[in-house]
Amino acid sequence: TANRCFNMMVDAAASVPFKVKDDKMPSPNSKIQAPKLSNVLNRKPNQYMDANFFWRSIVTDLLADGNAFILVDSSDLY
Repeated sequence: TANRCFNMMVDAAASVPFKVKDDKMPSPNSKIQAPKLSNVLNRKPNQYMDANFFWRSIVTDLLADGNAFILVDSSDLY
């Protein structure tokens, strides 16, 4: 059914790991550290959910509504 196809796309997109490289950071003087950013994107984006649930929510909004927003309000990156 359409719901199963939708869920398969969401599962596939949400399971892609993010690779953060030190040489691709915004600037050499950036306070954001690559290992911490990788941890937030791939393991624990916030204290309430794991990365899989977080990315499933983002991809679901993106596919269903056409847009998705992430508010970054954390000292975990610094």
